[in-house]
Amino acid sequence: MRINGDALRLKQVLTNIVGNAIKFTDSGDVVVRVSLDDHRDNYLMISVQDSGKGISLADQKMLFQSFSQGDPSITRQYGGTGLGLVISKQLTRLMGGDIGFHDNAQENIANQGA
Repeated sequence: MRINGDALRLKQVLTNIVGNAIKFTDSGDVVVRVSLDDHRDNYLMISVQDSGKGISLADQKMLFQSFSQGDPSITRQYGGTGLGLVISKQLTRLMGGDIGFHDNAQENIANQGA
């Protein structure tokens, strides 16, 4: 099976998502899974799962908005502009995919289909 896409943009999206997972996981795992999307031909399902501290419900609502980082101390502690996930969402949509977030009590998963 062959899947067409923009390799450079896919790399940028993965760098942003995996980078965030690593940045906010002090200990534990960051797991990246790639599979074919069961619902759409020639689409990938990429999930990034980490064992980080999680994201509050209020912060989840702002996750894909420009310049939003839930806790103001995050910028001081970790740096960054707050644009990585916004750019990732735009790039994913331009490639015909979607990106989202699912939070379980002990795991954070950013799912992206491209």
